[in-house]
Amino acid sequence: MRVAIPPIKSQGIKTKLVPWIQAITPDVPGRWVEPFLGTGVVGFNSGFQDAILSDTNPHVIAFYQAVKDRLITPSVIREYLSPTTTHDMQPSTRPVSVSDERDKPDDSSSVSMRQGQ
Repeated sequence: MRVAIPPIKSQGIKTKLVPWIQAITPDVPGRWVEPFLGTGVVGFNSGFQDAILSDTNPHVIAFYQAVKDRLITPSVIREYLSPTTTHDMQPSTRPVSVSDERDKPDDSSSVSMRQGQ
């Protein structure tokens, strides 16, 4: 079985656990609910057509929402990483401390995904 690898890498990613998680997941219709999205490897390999993916990290949710909305695509990433591209980081777009962001209440802690979106 081939495991879909997510675009985010982190320490402790559950890639090697995906076959085991799939083996113990009941084969029932419905929606996959992922309360701890992280990199997304478990949710993206759940086999469900419909999913709610949640995380307390607003940057993870914002990233995958942008992927879902096609604001982040392979061509956008290629252009961004191009040696001829200049990156003008305005104060409103510069990175912020994750710990600062986690302390703020936020209603957008999940993203609803359907296969093929």
